[in-house]
Amino acid sequence: MTSNNSNQSLLIVGAKVRVKRDNRLFETEYEGQVGEVTGRERGFVDVRFENGGTDYGYPDDVEVIGLPEGTRVHLEVAGGAWLPRFEGMTGVVRMRGRGMVFVRFDNGITDYGPARYLEVVPEARKPAFERLSVGDRIRVISAWHRFMSSQIGKTGIVGRVHGIGGSRGRVVEVRFDDGSTDDGLEAECEKLAPITVSSNTATAAGSLVKVSRITAARGMKQADRPLTVAQIYWKGRHKLTPLARSIYALIDGMGSITALDAMRAKGVSSGSLTRRITELRDIGLPVVRETHKDPLTGRRYGKWRFAGTSK
Repeated sequence: MTSNNSNQSLLIVGAKVRVKRDNRLFETEYEGQVGEVTGRERGFVDVRFENGGTDYGYPDDVEVIGLPEGTRVHLEVAGGAWLPRFEGMTGVVRMRGRGMVFVRFDNGITDYGPARYLEVVPEARKPAFERLSVGDRIRVISAWHRFMSSQIGKTGIVGRVHGIGGSRGRVVEVRFDDGSTDDGLEAECEKLAPITVSSNTATAAGSLVKVSRITAARGMKQADRPLTVAQIYWKGRHKLTPLARSIYALIDGMGSITALDAMRAKGVSSGSLTRRITELRDIGLPVVRETHKDPLTGRRYGKWRFAGTSK
């Protein structure tokens, strides 16, 4: 039996990983960088890096070097620094450091070694998120499911929690520190340490609840209004690939993009860009293409933007 460096069971939320230098999808700036897994979806792994940046890639683009404390594991092969007598035994992760994982085995003895020789036992694969309540302060750590990608890293106050909750938790409505609001799932949030709640903070949380009720009361009137670009994206983003979401964010942030912009920002070829634009149009986004002429070379090129927005 040999170790499996790409052991899929190790890529759980909270796992510490290092991006391989010969990876296929992560941005070049993250090669060799260490981060923490914040989510997995559609065959991709989402990572938040120690420098605060976030990116995604394929599972085999990263090497697991640490596991969350309390994770129950099985020592598949006693390789590396692991002692042979622990091979085949199960235990609980107690700590991690310098690329090593410390495990207290069921016989009461602790040993350490590389994470790649471990396997997470099935019963330990549970949602790694906390239940949230109104007034809790959170940070958005992922935007795979509901939150807008622009909210990643933002902090705010939970104003409302609803739904019965599934494997990714319930829906939470958040008022962010910059005044914006959005809703996402509990699994996309990191609950921050309790702080002294000022009267202003309490008012902010209460205001969100009040706004939600007013919105519901005006639902019929709002239903007659045309959806904004952001609303169309929010309603259909679960149908988009991660790259299509990145292209949306690029157009939304820059106002318009060319094939060269997409190549420089995301390494996207013109053919791939066309397919991603088709994805955006398929969910109803009004992406229009305009032809421009370079004043120096006289060559024509295309530029994409959302109809109704400035160039």
